[in-house]
Amino acid sequence: MRALGLRGAVRGRAFKVTTVPGVPFQLAMPSAATSFVTMSMPTSLHIPKELLTAVDRRARTLEMSRNRFVVRTLEKELAGGPCWSPGFFEQLTALAPDDSRAVDAMPKKIRSTRTRKGAPRL
Repeated sequence: MRALGLRGAVRGRAFKVTTVPGVPFQLAMPSAATSFVTMSMPTSLHIPKELLTAVDRRARTLEMSRNRFVVRTLEKELAGGPCWSPGFFEQLTALAPDDSRAVDAMPKKIRSTRTRKGAPRL
């Protein structure tokens, strides 16, 4: 890590990475180094008390810190995956005949109530 301009220190369960005085930090780290160096930014979030209580309860249940729980939850949310509720598409296939007629009539109704009738001139 010193070759990268970094030094680490263990404090309790946390591992803190700081720069070494007088050694320039190299932004282009080799791929081997990126696998074990994770830097984080101190952040302030304003969370409603009820939500924070629920976060603390869940983190204790999983035997992890509040910070670790929040980070993992955010990683899961940002990792992608389906954005649709379970069963959403199944409900669409179960439309009644009246529903499909209403859906077919929607574009005509939308066009008739537009305030701008044509495309804007550019």
